[in-house]
Amino acid sequence: MSITYFCTDSQGNTYTRFSAGHAKPQYFTAAISRKAGGGDGPVAKANVTYSKGQARGETYRGWSYEVVPVRAYEGRHKVEPVARSTPKPLETDWEVLADEYEKQREATLCPTTQTYSELQKAYDYFNITLFNGALPPCLITLQRKGKRTLGYYSPDRFSRIDDASLKADEIALNPVHFVGRSLTDILATLVHEMVHLQCQHSGVPCRRGYHDKAWGRAMKDIGLWPSNTSQPGGKETGQQMSHYVMAAGPFDLACRRLLKTGFTLSFADRHGEGEKAKSPKAGKRSKYVCIECELAAWARPEAHLMCADCGVVMDEQ
Repeated sequence: MSITYFCTDSQGNTYTRFSAGHAKPQYFTAAISRKAGGGDGPVAKANVTYSKGQARGETYRGWSYEVVPVRAYEGRHKVEPVARSTPKPLETDWEVLADEYEKQREATLCPTTQTYSELQKAYDYFNITLFNGALPPCLITLQRKGKRTLGYYSPDRFSRIDDASLKADEIALNPVHFVGRSLTDILATLVHEMVHLQCQHSGVPCRRGYHDKAWGRAMKDIGLWPSNTSQPGGKETGQQMSHYVMAAGPFDLACRRLLKTGFTLSFADRHGEGEKAKSPKAGKRSKYVCIECELAAWARPEAHLMCADCGVVMDEQ
């Protein structure tokens, strides 16, 4: 059949196109390109581009265009053109799209938001209950550095891109060790690093990577007892240091109250259990890395290496 297409620009100029042999209307929109200063009269037919979807036209070198709907007639009878695709206009309001995206994101699982909001909630809670809200904000990260590293603290690790004078400390937790440990133990690691931050900002910072007596006293004040074995009787100061939770101490009581609210950490490194199950092979060498300067060295598994420049124990990878 024969189809006649009509479209009209914003100046009231009408354009027609006759097509023979179309079984049904094909064109949905038209782009009418007009050169700047060309007046309000009709443009050449070559400047009217018909499209089966959302038409596009010239937008450079003094040309502008407008997209207009196309009407189609078979003889004297109007027939509705059907577009194969109707993409959203390029000028779609960003705020509308943002609202739609936010609704979709809230309806689905967002691991990044969920994970870091949980860690921030725990930091804020313990800052209020154990440190009287005296600790400054910091940047909490997840780092898989070192097989034995549960977490670490790094002062002034980050700075604002637009203002280098604004710095932020880092508290890093190792998600590999979220597997096979209780939620209380994971939160105790967070608080362990918060004590380092407290010492740094109270004027008695530890030597980099070291755990001194002042840090040990601060740990005991909030209910975590320093121990290099994580058990009673271990060394209370040194380069590599852990702790154990004092029963009915401030941390123990505060943590119990937090867990009663239903608090949890939703995500962990799913390879953590498998990595813990691996046993070192005879003759195999492991890689060790300094968490500060990232100097690398190789030695037998479970060796104890120290970076002389930074004064920290190197982590086995």
